[in-house]
Order: sequence, then C-alpha cells, then structure tokens
Amino acid sequence: MTTGAGRSATLRSRVRGSGRAVVQSALERSPLRDRFFWRLPAGPPAVALTFDDGPDPEHTPELLEILARYDARATFFVIGEKAQRHPELLRQTAAAGHILGNHTLTHVHCPRQNPESFRKQLETTDAAIRAAGVDGRPPVFRPPFGEITLAQAWRVVQSGRRVAMWSADSYDYRAAAPDQIAALGERLQPRDILLMHDLYPATVEALPALLETLQRRGLRSVGL
Repeated sequence: MTTGAGRSATLRSRVRGSGRAVVQSALERSPLRDRFFWRLPAGPPAVALTFDDGPDPEHTPELLEILARYDARATFFVIGEKAQRHPELLRQTAAAGHILGNHTLTHVHCPRQNPESFRKQLETTDAAIRAAGVDGRPPVFRPPFGEITLAQAWRVVQSGRRVAMWSADSYDYRAAAPDQIAALGERLQPRDILLMHDLYPATVEALPALLETLQRRGLRSVGL
C-alpha cells in the first residue's frame, strides 16, 4: 500500500518531470537550442557517460581506474563544495582526459534560486574547478534534477556555456542493481548521453560490463 508521503513524493516527481518536459520543449524551439543538448551531435558512433554529484573520495578513483582500463572518456559534473574539499581528485580526473562540468555549488533546485544566488552557485563552482588547474572556457553545466527556468537558461548561455542534459538514465540514485545498469550497454543508441553518479557502489560494479558491451557494439565513450 502506498503511504500518503509516498503518494506526495510520486506526485512531486511527476510534476517536476512535467515541468522539465515543458522547458525542454520551449528550449528546443528557441534560439538557445544549439546551447542546450540532450544527445551528442552527429558524428562517429559514440555515447557519453556522465557522472554527477562528485567528486567522491571512495568511488571516483574506482571509476577513473575502470575508465582508464577500457580507454574510455567521460564527463564528471562536480558539486562545488565537494570540489573545494577534493581538488586533487579534480586534477586526477582532468589529467586522465575526462571533462569536468559544473553541477552547482550545493546541488540546488535552480528554479528556487534568485538571480544572485544562481549566479553565485555557478561562479563559485567555476572557481573551484579553476583552482584545481582546469582553465579554459566556462565549464559545461548540468542543472541538478535537470531543472532550470527559461530566464536562467538565458543567463547561462550569455555566460558562454553549453548545457548538457541526458537522453538515458541509469536510475542508480533509485537503487538500480548493477546488472540493470550494465544492461544499458545493449540499449544505448549512438549519440545517447547516459546519466549516472559517482556515489553508488552499484555504478562502479556495473561499469566494466557496460563498457565491454559498448565496445563490442562499436560505440566509443566520449567526453562532452
């Protein structure tokens, strides 16, 4: 039997999902569509593996070792507060050829932020990434929960950023089992962007089988 709290959580999830769909539809019809993307651009057969919410001192090094073993590249969307605490992990990730992205300072719901708070969430995380020795254009951004307002989208684009969403979800944050995550290797299509997290043992356990399947199917794993 579903409890009242469970029904409320499900309703909130559905409302957020509906809101994301509305914003996505609006963005895809707007001049911003070239800066926001849910899939890779056309090109050689490839997918993008992305890991959110790190760096994590336990699981991020494990993921880096596995990715190196399979000569695979990925994108790590980092939380600014964690980046400040673990700059050595950011340096290690960048040195291995992976992309570091901005995932806000404290993993906030962007639509709940006023303009100044939203700006600080991004800029403070940028500074943490730069402090780890990663320079260049503003890091690619992923809003937590995939939620952002159209006004914020304009601000992000005006700062020179690209914004990466995702087309496939591992559901590791919903306790997906390793074999469920690994099975995505058979279902991912060229140009897919897969959402994962460097927080969960199941993701680490699943990654070798996932990469082996992708390689067998001729799909490279690339950074964004």
